Amino acid sequence: MLLDRLLSIRVTFGIDAFVFGTFYLVLVYAFVRRRNWIRLPALLYGSAMLYSIVVYVLMEVFSEHAAQTNLPMVLLIGAPYTIIPLLLVYRMWKPDPFGPNETIPADPGS
Repeated sequence: MLLDRLLSIRVTFGIDAFVFGTFYLVLVYAFVRRRNWIRLPALLYGSAMLYSIVVYVLMEVFSEHAAQTNLPMVLLIGAPYTIIPLLLVYRMWKPDPFGPNETIPADPGS
């Protein structure tokens, strides 16, 4: 099915797989370690993913393949790629998404 689609959709899928796929590892690392530096990359990623899914859906609906498009299936498949980036952007919206990184004194009694 993918090979029959437009070149632009295939390029979009390739970018999603190789660029965003690699970023997932960095994102997971930063979330596990509660690193605030991931905020800006996460916001950029979320915006790019939302843009990508909008382009994908519009290409499916308005391309020459539109007559073959199963719109409910396109929306169902696209739902996680919309919901997860929206949740990520919501989570990263605050300046310190994991709280301030304060240093803990070595001896709390001193």
